[in-house]
Amino acid sequence: MRSIISRARQCLLQRRCFTIHTSTLSKLKAESPVEYSHKDSTPNKTRLDPITLHRLQSAQRAYYKRRMVYSTIGVLCGMVGLYLTAIQAPLSPETPTILKSSTPNRLDSRKPDDDPLLILGRERKVVTRKLDDISEERENSVNTGNSVVPEFPRVLKLNNVSSDDSEFTKYYLLGLGTRTVSFLKIQVYVVGVYVAAEDIVKLQNNLIKRVNPQATTLILNEKDELRSMLNNPEQNEQIWDTILKEGGCRMLIRIVPTRNTDFGHLRDAWVRSMKSRAQKAEWNDEKFGENVALFKRIFARGNIPKGTELILSRGSLGNLEVWYHGQSTSRLDKLGEVRDERVSRAVWLGYLAGKGVACEGAREEIVASLLKFVERPFGAGVSQIYA
Repeated sequence: MRSIISRARQCLLQRRCFTIHTSTLSKLKAESPVEYSHKDSTPNKTRLDPITLHRLQSAQRAYYKRRMVYSTIGVLCGMVGLYLTAIQAPLSPETPTILKSSTPNRLDSRKPDDDPLLILGRERKVVTRKLDDISEERENSVNTGNSVVPEFPRVLKLNNVSSDDSEFTKYYLLGLGTRTVSFLKIQVYVVGVYVAAEDIVKLQNNLIKRVNPQATTLILNEKDELRSMLNNPEQNEQIWDTILKEGGCRMLIRIVPTRNTDFGHLRDAWVRSMKSRAQKAEWNDEKFGENVALFKRIFARGNIPKGTELILSRGSLGNLEVWYHGQSTSRLDKLGEVRDERVSRAVWLGYLAGKGVACEGAREEIVASLLKFVERPFGAGVSQIYA
């Protein structure tokens, strides 16, 4: 079979060479009819040059090889495009469960029948959960723009281990955004930064006094000056470094992954931020290195499925507590604590200040919230600030 194909291919090449030879002779005859007689114009048999056949065969092989290479490249590029499209395509939202009603012609709510908001005339109850648990006011949420994590609560209530069941700390959202990596802008998690309601006055006072020590609120040109300072990488790092170090503001960072990830991936990004600051004299000591090692051990765990919740809380003294709400539990579990305030300060600065923050969208929203704080009179209530 191979010999037949080889002979057919050779005959095809001979026929092409004969055509080229005939056309060349006819051109030469037209240019010089005296030189070529009629017996040379139509030869009965043409002898082909073996070198010409070899060159034609090589050219044909090179042509088909190039076609194979281009086809392979096209297939690979198509597969890469399909993969990137698949991982970036938004997931279809879950279909809500339809509640069955015992009463005909009734429009059911997702809330249970005994919810105090649905029963007129009943006193609204405030229910606190177990210690170290967190409660979300989901009816007051903020849209994230992400299909996997569609919304974030505007208010979080965190119970401290050292407090009673009836006591909890309320945190208000400063800003949120989506963390992306690489030039492909692959979304990793949605992050929100919260501040304790009782400490908003401290934050407000610190910002106002930095622009005008005699003022209780900022006017328009002073707000523009503060905005410029908060958007400057060098100045905003000085501002936030002082607030975190001396301000005594309790804050939270809430992280919800949009894809399956692991503790090590999150930890490595924070540790890189700590190592970059360890070159300064304030950070370059043995105690700080020991606390960074403790921070690594806290995150020496497995995977973090998408949709789960990771909380980093910063106390008034700068101590860092790590909480995790997995799929198998109905409450937050405390993973560990680091008491060196420099560790939590380095993590917070990675989101709030400097060049190349972890999430630029969250930083911009935080700046907008801070400008709302300073336009209100000093000591204004939270309801006035968030109005």
